[in-house]
Amino acid sequence: MTSETVHELKAVRRPKPVVLVVDDRPTTRSLVRSVLEDGEYRVFEAADGYKALAMIESEQPDVVLLDIIMPGIDGLETLRRIRQRWDEIELPVIMLTVKDTLSDIIATLEIGATDFLSKPINFPILLARLNRHLQRKRLADQIQQMRDTLEQKVDFRTKQLAEQGHALERSLEKLKASEHRYSSFYNDTPSFFITLNEQGELRSINRYGAEYLGWNSEELTGKPVARLFHPGQAPKLASFIELLCREEDAVHRQEFLLHNRFGEHVWLRVSGRSVRQGDGELQLLLAGEDVSESYELAERLAYQSGRDELTGMVNRVELLRRLDEAVEQGARDGVDHTLCLLDIDQFRVVNDTRGHVSGDRFLCAFGRRLGSLLGPADIIARVGGDEFALFLKGMKAADARSLAERIRVAIETFRFEIDGERFGVTASVGVVPIESGASSVTEIMTQADAACYSAKQIGGNTVYLFKADDEVVERHYGEAQWASKIQTALDSDLFEFFAQEIVPANPASGQRSSLELLLRMRKNDGSYIPNSMMISAVEEFHYGLRVDSWVVEHAFRMLADHGIGEDHPHTFSINLSGQSLANSAFFNHVLDRFRHYAIAPRLVCFEVTETAAIGNLEIASQFFGAMHQLGSSLALDDFGSGLSSYGYLKQIPADVLKIDGSLINNVEDDGVKLAIVESIIRLAGKLGKKTIAEHVERSKTRDTLIELGVDMIQGNLVGEPSPLTGFLDQG
Repeated sequence: MTSETVHELKAVRRPKPVVLVVDDRPTTRSLVRSVLEDGEYRVFEAADGYKALAMIESEQPDVVLLDIIMPGIDGLETLRRIRQRWDEIELPVIMLTVKDTLSDIIATLEIGATDFLSKPINFPILLARLNRHLQRKRLADQIQQMRDTLEQKVDFRTKQLAEQGHALERSLEKLKASEHRYSSFYNDTPSFFITLNEQGELRSINRYGAEYLGWNSEELTGKPVARLFHPGQAPKLASFIELLCREEDAVHRQEFLLHNRFGEHVWLRVSGRSVRQGDGELQLLLAGEDVSESYELAERLAYQSGRDELTGMVNRVELLRRLDEAVEQGARDGVDHTLCLLDIDQFRVVNDTRGHVSGDRFLCAFGRRLGSLLGPADIIARVGGDEFALFLKGMKAADARSLAERIRVAIETFRFEIDGERFGVTASVGVVPIESGASSVTEIMTQADAACYSAKQIGGNTVYLFKADDEVVERHYGEAQWASKIQTALDSDLFEFFAQEIVPANPASGQRSSLELLLRMRKNDGSYIPNSMMISAVEEFHYGLRVDSWVVEHAFRMLADHGIGEDHPHTFSINLSGQSLANSAFFNHVLDRFRHYAIAPRLVCFEVTETAAIGNLEIASQFFGAMHQLGSSLALDDFGSGLSSYGYLKQIPADVLKIDGSLINNVEDDGVKLAIVESIIRLAGKLGKKTIAEHVERSKTRDTLIELGVDMIQGNLVGEPSPLTGFLDQG
């Protein structure tokens, strides 16, 4: 190429680089487009692999940004199809991934990815890598252009020489100049260019490649190429050379671990093909690029993905992986292991008094203390907020229990100092043997959780060895299953409303009757689950807020569907949990449902247990006050179960006191109960509150309550609970 031609090429304004963004998320594509177009790129978008392949044909992008996880054909399959047509020099492909495992990253690199980026995208890094790969592509295009031009010149000069013998000397000089330029590009391009014969001997290597590995080209020429590769790569290298020889002209790719002259490792991504020479000899052409940085990054990401960010310990994901390996090992060679799950009993004290920063410092110090008590082969993991797991490899349960007891004692004496104040904690430890034949990691973790839970249930600061037939463990299993059943009932609308009538003690008083809505959970066979079991599980697993939200939504919908208005003969009582009282979003949900279903607030009375109200006194008072402003009434349920609540009555704007059923049962025969109930009724009267007697089962009880002056009566004597629809249909 003449100097004039070079100047002409430089004078041509370089068009904007074209980038194809392939991602099934419109927001991701739009964000990438916005950033790249600001950076002087032309951007095209494709939502899936099929569209991407079509747009590569039509728009001929310079670089492709390709998401791994997409509908249809995913990113890996799309990359395979791209590499069937275009190599990495012709079309760089940068993979976008949320996966951080080394195996996933290696898979993309082996298929032919030029580079990869983790999501969420770091745009400065994206722009830097785009520029880097575009520069390489431009350089490769220039090399190819120079090669093409050189071939054209050689052909032209050869023909000219045949026709014009007198110009031979001048043409040869120009040809040498062109060859020199080509040689300069060949030797100085920051890539590896290697030529081999069929036996794997080096015919040539460019200067950059040789010097990068600490050699010069002459030292390597004629030597087996295997000397540049890590010994462990020998089988893979032999297979690669055999494949190139067998499939002439086809392009194949592989990644290899090389070592330089000084023993340092270099990862090389190699593209190769074989070409038959005019003399019939097969020549292997290899082009390679150093991808060590990508491998090092992949290794760091893989390591970090298995570590707890706060403590640097193994995290839950990595623990499960290692447990899975242990289960497989046990099945093969009969080795037993033990898992201990440890929960800090009083960690909340540190968090609540000193804040989360101090709590984090405490967890780190606690983890270091645990680590000092274990052997080098043992694994300590942080699996939750204040939960740690100890994986004792090769240790039987009896020895592990003794070790766990020593650890428990050490924790009991452990002190953590913050600003001169010392904190101590204890721990509940569940011990689970991992014996040969253990079914799954999930089962092991479930057993460990049950054992740890059992240790807490019997007072904490205890080591508890898992036994499948243990009564405490079985109870925990049962409650855990209830949690799943409640979630299923919420998702599948398996709850139904029953109602029990609350009537005036004196029919002539003119007071309106009420219906207390009672929730029943239906089994698949149509029968109903005992209420006490359901309520216990709701409280144990903190489903109160979700259940209350479901109740308000569906109860209001039923009232609206039946056209219930202010003239209905009943008001409706809805029970709420203490968890809902403490949640401001729940109050907003109630307001929204009142508006949405056009329910008159005066038709609804919300019931909260005395215990929940006093436990959340300030919040309960705010909630009750806000509901009063709406027009709803409020009732304190199970009142009298704790006489300490008397002093708080003035602070809680409740309209009704529902006297606890344990006081009502046989009140006519028990002088103490009679005195308590009478005092509650009198106190309610002084405070302007109504009273309801619950669990009235006998006529004598009812008559006694009427004599005492109770306002309303509820119980099976009045009517047993029955489906709410029956009351609503009566109008």
